[in-house]
Amino acid sequence: MRSTEKWLLAAALLAGGGFFAKLMYDMTSDMHRMTAYVGEMNASMHGMATDVGRMAQTMETIEASMQRMDQTIHRGSEQLQRWNPMEMLTPGRSGGTP
Repeated sequence: MRSTEKWLLAAALLAGGGFFAKLMYDMTSDMHRMTAYVGEMNASMHGMATDVGRMAQTMETIEASMQRMDQTIHRGSEQLQRWNPMEMLTPGRSGGTP
């Protein structure tokens, strides 16, 4: 092998080695970024799970409030059905005219 061929082979090997080193460096950097993104996504998912839990509690509170409101309306409706406005017009009763 001539010295020119040896020099070209050495240059090719160095260039290939440099390319491989750069490729490995880039891949390592990409893996670090991806790991960071996965960590951020994990934190986001945890935050979303917490928010969903709070939403569930809020919905339960709203449902309980609506049930109490429904009961109150039902009791008021029953009272209105029993109410006799003529009793108020009877003298001697509270709210009536003498």
